[in-house]
Amino acid sequence: MKKLLFLLSFLSLLACTPEKLKMHTQLSTSGYNFNRGMKIDLKVEHNGDGLIVKSGTKVISNNGIFTIPADAKYGTNHFIITTYRNEDSLSYPVECFVVPSEKSTTIAYEVVNTYPHPSELFTQGFTLSGDLIIESSGQYGQSALSTYKLGSRKILQQHKLPESWFAEGMTLLDDTIYQVTWREGKCMKYTWNGSEFTPIKEHDFKIREGWGLSAYNHQLVWTDGTQNIRFVDPFSLTTVSTKESMNSDGYFGNLNETEIYKGYLAANIWQSDRIVFIDLESGASTRHLDLTEIAIQHDDQGTLNGIAVRGENLLITGKNWDVIYELKLDWK
Repeated sequence: MKKLLFLLSFLSLLACTPEKLKMHTQLSTSGYNFNRGMKIDLKVEHNGDGLIVKSGTKVISNNGIFTIPADAKYGTNHFIITTYRNEDSLSYPVECFVVPSEKSTTIAYEVVNTYPHPSELFTQGFTLSGDLIIESSGQYGQSALSTYKLGSRKILQQHKLPESWFAEGMTLLDDTIYQVTWREGKCMKYTWNGSEFTPIKEHDFKIREGWGLSAYNHQLVWTDGTQNIRFVDPFSLTTVSTKESMNSDGYFGNLNETEIYKGYLAANIWQSDRIVFIDLESGASTRHLDLTEIAIQHDDQGTLNGIAVRGENLLITGKNWDVIYELKLDWK
């Protein structure tokens, strides 16, 4: 009799024990691109009393259907799905890769002028100060910083770098020129008085590689061959923050010579005939220049590389090209 009572009590206890919380999503977000404002139905199956979806600390859904927030960052966004019953809860993370919904549009342009370019220079950094071009040129054993007047091939001043250095991007920030190397972890600094530069010192940096270099809001804008756009402190050469270059297809890298144009980062894409324009707040690129018609004329020289701003226009050139082109853009 005691055994029977014990068995009945045990069965009664089992009957009162709630089923363990379970949750399953029928939709996987892995490998897909999403846009801001897009509605997603995760098709969640669960045995809880309710379900919520959170973005950070904010509840964005009371079921398995939610909308990608309008302020979602481009790239990987993390959401949390939680089912609950009384004091118990069960949560799973969901990742959504968010890209711009707008396809990149091609900007029309007109060549309004051409100027000679010293063809011995393997262009890696290129900027205009007054009527002078400051140029960083690469290749081991040939890397240098040079100046010449726009409209002339005559080198006015040149500083050769050590033969073991491969020079890359260069920019002018206030009265200082910064010139980085590719893989040697070196950055040269020079003072600039508007007509001449003076080498100050070399600095080490620990960023992956040196590619493009520009100046924006008192910081260096540094690319390293990946999709990363680094905002770098000019004194310590350490990364303050990072954005990732992105278009409607996803991440893209190979951001070579760069310049700031109308608040965007204009960037040559290495081994292509394109210049893209990247929003520095979001990392999104929705405009580009297709310069195939110009670049094809220099197939026997080198690749397109070199952007400088002249008023509303752009100056563009390439590695070992003999011409600089001034472009008027149909910027809308």
